[in-house]
Amino acid sequence: MAGFAATAAQFVATKVGFTPWALLAYGGYAAAFAFGLAALAVTKYLDVEPRPLMETHAESPKALLLSTLIASRTAHFEANAKVVHGKAVLWWISVATLAVALLGSIIVIGESS
Repeated sequence: MAGFAATAAQFVATKVGFTPWALLAYGGYAAAFAFGLAALAVTKYLDVEPRPLMETHAESPKALLLSTLIASRTAHFEANAKVVHGKAVLWWISVATLAVALLGSIIVIGESS
């Protein structure tokens, strides 16, 4: 997404100047690039730490160990889901701003032809 926005902005810049529609396109491409990068940003996710689990439950019955593991994984999954949802929202904002930029590009290239 970010790469397409950067390439499309360069293409429009070589075809037209700084008309209002071109400025809309440039702004849309800049926003799509920024939101696309934010969606791709490396994020720390929660995961199970095996050492403490092993140390506290090495001699425990399997059922207790599995229930502890399931509870831990469930909590981490729920916390990670919030992060993933936020990244998905950023991606959809990037798609929407890219659509606006493409519309501006189509109009400005059509007017310059």
